[in-house]
Order: sequence, then C-alpha cells, then structure tokens
Amino acid sequence: MATYNGRRFLDAQLQSLLDQTRTPDELIVCDDQSSDDTLEMVTAFATRAPFSVTAFRNETRKGYRENFMAAASLAKGELIAFCDQDDVWRSDKLEKVERLFDQTPALLVHHNARLVDTEGRFLRLFHPKDRFPNAAPPLSIDPWFFPYGLCQTVRRELLDFSHLRTLAPDFYFEGEVFAHDQWFSSSLVRWARWATSTTNSSTTGSTAATPMA
Repeated sequence: MATYNGRRFLDAQLQSLLDQTRTPDELIVCDDQSSDDTLEMVTAFATRAPFSVTAFRNETRKGYRENFMAAASLAKGELIAFCDQDDVWRSDKLEKVERLFDQTPALLVHHNARLVDTEGRFLRLFHPKDRFPNAAPPLSIDPWFFPYGLCQTVRRELLDFSHLRTLAPDFYFEGEVFAHDQWFSSSLVRWARWATSTTNSSTTGSTAATPMA
C-alpha cells in the first residue's frame, strides 16, 4: 500500500483487508511524508491485525510511482497485490486471485472494478465486461491499455525486471517513466477475470470508498 494524506478513506480500506476470506500474509505500507495522521492510523491497525503490518515513512517525497514500486520491493510474499489507500476490496478478492495463480502459469492477474461517487452510488464498471479474454499470452493485448494498479496482482518474480523500467518513458507525462501498473501490465503477461474490487471517484475529483453491493 502506498499512502499520502489518506486518513479520510484509510479505515474503510484497512477494514476490507480484515474482511478478506483469504487473509493477507502481510501488509507493507510506504507513506510518502503524509502531513495528517495516516501513518499513526496504520500503526494502530498493526496492533489488531491478524497478519504482519510493516510501515515505512519515506525520507523524501517520492511521488506515487516510486512509492508503489518501493512498497512492492519490500514485500516478502510470492504474490503482490497493489493496494490503494482510498479503495475497498471485495471480501473474496484475494481468494479468487490466488486461485487463478494456482490454476494457471499467469505472471499477472487483473480484474474489473466498480466506480462509485462520494456517496457510494454505483456509476459504472471501469472496463466493459467483454474487453478481455479470460487468458492472454504475452504482447497480445492493446499496448495502449493497462488495468489500474488497484486491479493488479503480480508474481514476485516480475520485480526482477524492475531495473528496466527506467527505459520505459510515460508518453502521457513528459519526463516520467511508467508507473507500477503501466509497467507490469503493458510489458508482461496478463490474465483478465471478474469484478472483485471497488474504486472511487466523483465529478469534482474528490474520492470516497465503499464496498460493492
């Protein structure tokens, strides 16, 4: 999980981790110098979580791109699920994703997500249900599309290629390299399944977090 001034939404996301039918093995949190009490909330959560919670505060601001990559590099598990501070995971997210990894040689699994407004009202799915096949071999999907990080889980072995990310410029933002989700999904194997999480937005640009009905 990468955090920055996330206290407004963090409780809901942390609770959704507790509610998982397949409990996380660990939670790694990299905080990008929040000025609110985000890090204190994570520390308090660690005292009651039934799994390991480790929090780090960056010495300097990294921005979300490097913050997510830093968190991933610290994970010890075989599978790494990117966790946004202002989302809510459906309770069977990790269970379903892990099952796919067990059943296939996939290096990356991603799913759909429900977009809601600040009151939790459903707006739309992130992606049309028929956008992807159930399985896709390398380099077979539109290279200009990538599922958001909140929808991705990757095998740890993909981190071995992270040093090559500096060679992948972000064509949308001059001077930046690919973010974590662009890097893993645009360059590597993808398998698409099910809507298993909720993400949040509003027409004003503010965010909120609510679980799927």
